[in-house]
Amino acid sequence: MPVRESTAARHRTPAATALAAIIAALATVGCGDVAADAESDPEEVARRLKALQARARERTDAKANTGEGDIGAAPARDALRDATLSDDPAGLLEGVVRRAEDGAPLPSRVWIEDGGGTEAGAVLSGVGFWSGGRFSVPVIPGRARVEVSAGRRRSVFYQASIVRPGRRARVRVDIRRPPALRFESRGWVGADLFRPVGGGADRLRRPASLELLALAARGEGVAFLGAGAPWGGAGDAGASADRRTILRGCAALSGNGFTVAPSWRGRDMPCYGRICVLGGKGMGASRAQGPDALSPNFLAIERARPGGAVAILRGIAGGREMDPRSEIVALRPGLADLYRGASVALGETASELPFDVAAGVLPDAVALSGSAADEAVWFQLLSMGHRIPSVHAVEGSFASGVLPTERTFVGLPKAPAPGEAPTVDAIVDAIRAGRTMCSTGPFTFLRVDDGGPGSVLKGDGKPRTVIFEAYSSTERDGEITALELVRNGKTIRREPGQGRSFIAAKTVIPENETAWYIARARAGPRGEAVAWTSPVYFEGPGYAPPVPVATLVRGRVTDARTGKPLKATVSARLLGRETASAESDPVTGKYVIKCSPAALLTASAPGCLPGTDRVFFHTRAMREIMAIHTNASGRRASVLAEEATYERMRLACAEAKINLRLARQE
Repeated sequence: MPVRESTAARHRTPAATALAAIIAALATVGCGDVAADAESDPEEVARRLKALQARARERTDAKANTGEGDIGAAPARDALRDATLSDDPAGLLEGVVRRAEDGAPLPSRVWIEDGGGTEAGAVLSGVGFWSGGRFSVPVIPGRARVEVSAGRRRSVFYQASIVRPGRRARVRVDIRRPPALRFESRGWVGADLFRPVGGGADRLRRPASLELLALAARGEGVAFLGAGAPWGGAGDAGASADRRTILRGCAALSGNGFTVAPSWRGRDMPCYGRICVLGGKGMGASRAQGPDALSPNFLAIERARPGGAVAILRGIAGGREMDPRSEIVALRPGLADLYRGASVALGETASELPFDVAAGVLPDAVALSGSAADEAVWFQLLSMGHRIPSVHAVEGSFASGVLPTERTFVGLPKAPAPGEAPTVDAIVDAIRAGRTMCSTGPFTFLRVDDGGPGSVLKGDGKPRTVIFEAYSSTERDGEITALELVRNGKTIRREPGQGRSFIAAKTVIPENETAWYIARARAGPRGEAVAWTSPVYFEGPGYAPPVPVATLVRGRVTDARTGKPLKATVSARLLGRETASAESDPVTGKYVIKCSPAALLTASAPGCLPGTDRVFFHTRAMREIMAIHTNASGRRASVLAEEATYERMRLACAEAKINLRLARQE
């Protein structure tokens, strides 16, 4: 159907014709009854176009909230730019995207190269825009190339269409998910657990927002999105919106098989590493406090766990070198003493992790990138007896061009019904239980008898049937190159992929020791894409879980004004409960207590206000953490994969001296 054009248009200049064409084209997609009269003076034409642009953006933003928006039609200025490259009136490319299984509208990503060789309506160069199932984009007439995708588990649609000047061309797309990749029928759903809206360099062609991120996540096939701190800066989640407002905003964007929830970021102190908190009360966990602006990750873990949330450690062994003066101290002057004499610091490195292990306050999961360095650290934790699942993480914000993608799969107790959205509690419970699988390309699953990842079985020598599988994604070069079964960090069976899209292997193991098993699959020309499961565990005879270090704390309790000794009760609390207590000597004020190096000490005496202090800040743990963070060994983050590093930390936490001074009640 041709776009309406006034009779006088034949006599207009090319620029005026382009203006009129783009106004008329946008009017056909619901931007009102604005007349395209380019014989008016240029200022009037410019005024109308500016008003039309604003109305187009408002309309698109409103529709994005319902998942029906057409992001491509919004930027009128882009369409104007495209149209002015040609004297011909612009055309329209309209499309409908559906699920091939049932014909329902399918959120998707659309990339269009129009007759002028430009990316029509693209929100992100090389990526395109996202649609809730329908799109309508002004394009330069000619041959338009269209590519539509809906995540790594659906086929990709390609088509070339001819768009004539001033007319519409229509595309109808049915995108299929191969039956083998319908993991939801097994109870496994895809998630992106931490994707900040803003931060870093801005690469998007329109402002980043939670609404746009949610639409993009739907278009990339994500069922659960953890939106990271879009409401404030690092460590300041909630600065511009209260928790209830944030939760209401997420709830409004959830539904029809999709859930978005806040993934609260921690303080992200470079010397400790990065952490995020999902579920539970969340927000309080992200705002842990410490002296001199130092907020160790274990404080966030301590506040998250009693509220039912899971704490996820991000950035394990990235090891990016930073200049302490320009990249850290310049932003946080209070840390100058901490970095005195340091010439380098390692960013994206979990320098605090050895302390968390020693203190027994580990995160609920570690987020791995798929690198060999990250895997080596995770394997070290597992080999020391710590049952810690993995999830996948790609650092970077949506605004900087990092797309939400289903890289972590979580196993729910039962398969969701069609259109049923996974709940936050279900996702959190699955992560805590270790029912996870991670993917940077292929997909893999593991079962030992009737147990999957996270299961704990007896190492009694009984023959167990192990089934492990690998599936390729629908991405280019996604064929499987290998499927592996790993025991205690060593590959014990390897099936060559030979370019297949599916491999299933079966074996029997009579395990009689304490051990852990994972499945791992590789894909791509060089096996660079990888997938892995969290472990299945075996408890052999005499199994005992790791024992945290106990710090011997000595000190005195005195009156803050007079300095006289006080008889007081000194208690240690960790993870919301009291773990130890002792009495100070009424004559000397001395006390001795053994507790976790992460514990909070509280001294109470009649007539005095309680006094508190954290054991961590009085051990040598900070020295060991900074040695890792400033690469004192010269081996970068690889020291986190060495057992000796964890032994040194235990020794550093062996003892502490803490004097507590209590103020009198007025």
